[in-house]
Amino acid sequence: MRWIGLVVACLAAQESFRDLLHGYEVRLPEGFSVFCSKGLVVLTKKHLYVAMGAAKASQGLPTLTQEVLRQLRHVGGSEARFYTRQIPRGMEILGEGLAYPFFLRPIVTVSPEPLPERYRFLGTLFPGQSSVVLTFFWIPEEGEGAEGLEEAREAVTSFRFLPASQRVPYKEVTLTDPQLGVPFGVLHIPTTATVQSGPFRQGEKYFYRYEVRDGAGFYRTDFLDIHTSVVMGNGTSMLIYNGQSLPLQPVLIQRPEEFYPLLLQIWQQETGQSWEVVKEKSTDAPVVSPGGSVPFSMQQQAWTGSLEARSGQRTRLAFYQLTISYAATGMGSGQYTLQAMLRVIEYPTAQKSRYEGIFGGVYASLQPFPEWSLRAYQAYSQTVAENNRRLQEWLRQRRSSSTASGSGSGESFSSEMARTWSSALSDQTYVRDTETGEVLKVHKKVWDEGSFWKEPTFGGVYGTFERGSWTEEELRRQGWRPLQESLSGTFPQR
Repeated sequence: MRWIGLVVACLAAQESFRDLLHGYEVRLPEGFSVFCSKGLVVLTKKHLYVAMGAAKASQGLPTLTQEVLRQLRHVGGSEARFYTRQIPRGMEILGEGLAYPFFLRPIVTVSPEPLPERYRFLGTLFPGQSSVVLTFFWIPEEGEGAEGLEEAREAVTSFRFLPASQRVPYKEVTLTDPQLGVPFGVLHIPTTATVQSGPFRQGEKYFYRYEVRDGAGFYRTDFLDIHTSVVMGNGTSMLIYNGQSLPLQPVLIQRPEEFYPLLLQIWQQETGQSWEVVKEKSTDAPVVSPGGSVPFSMQQQAWTGSLEARSGQRTRLAFYQLTISYAATGMGSGQYTLQAMLRVIEYPTAQKSRYEGIFGGVYASLQPFPEWSLRAYQAYSQTVAENNRRLQEWLRQRRSSSTASGSGSGESFSSEMARTWSSALSDQTYVRDTETGEVLKVHKKVWDEGSFWKEPTFGGVYGTFERGSWTEEELRRQGWRPLQESLSGTFPQR
């Protein structure tokens, strides 16, 4: 029996969940999520865990009970005590003083939130004709989680195994990360499916994205950020989607309902087809840190939810976690950030039940490795530290330059610095064509020392290119023009 290696994959709760890879169906109460591994299913809400599965009956109930007790003593901690008793339908195991069941959810070991220290345990073993049905409850003695016990019991009564004829064969794949040198985790996918995956940076954050394709459907993860800076009533926005960025018209999304039109526009650009919302659902959620360096004290709101949309004969179902952060910095200025983490499923509408069952199994099978999370956080922290160092150095040079040039005349230093900070924090800068006087705003990190050039035929602006490189010489030879740059948008008079 292999039930100690269970791990979690977050899943937005819904009324009914069907997993065709691992062969079960269960009705999930509000706020519960589900994950599975090694043939067992685990329901969880906060820090309450309920594991269900089956073991072969051939070894006999007494032997199986002793094996379960042996593993419980191994993971329960030195203060755990267990008792067994015969019940009409089988055997019951009671326990108290158990340690946190990290073996169920290893990723929790890197969580910064406080965790329950002691658990009660209730397990039942009910023998059948060819197997023994196992149900194990880990109940916090104090703190969050215990209040969901009655709902968990109702979910257990709804649980059922699916017949073998409905199950879809699967294989296990490892999601590698060559940059960090450790795997992101493992995933179960249908034997007929393919997966593409890899890490990427989104600003300072280090993310891992994967996409599973099977037949006419796919399941993938997406990451979306919007950074908006407002300086004296004038705003600029930058969209970053799966690591790719582009400027937007100024946007301040305040609710999930305002986020949906933007998401549908992105999907339309991707597919060439318009999408229409069929149904949606959102609930307030605990705020998660934005994951980037924030220079001001920000107010935050967060939601989790789902969005179902259709385009012709196809359906997309997105589960999301949405966080917005905003702060007013005075004088009609402020900073705004939106972050969305999405799980997206697409399939032919006529095959809704099948594909949701397949990709539900993929979803629930994710086993993220704590070591990857630690190394990703270390990479993020190093990036933040380096960015802050570069920003401080840039600011020091900027102040020295402004003082030396006597910037007190004309436009005030504080006004120019307000625009400069806005550009720096939103990873933008201004460029000017010295021949035409045209000024444009482009995406660029403040410490990026590369240059922007203008293409002579169609007037396109490209960058950045390493200064003094062979590329710059070749561009100049072909008639390209280098552009002036200014974070504040203030250029020397010609």
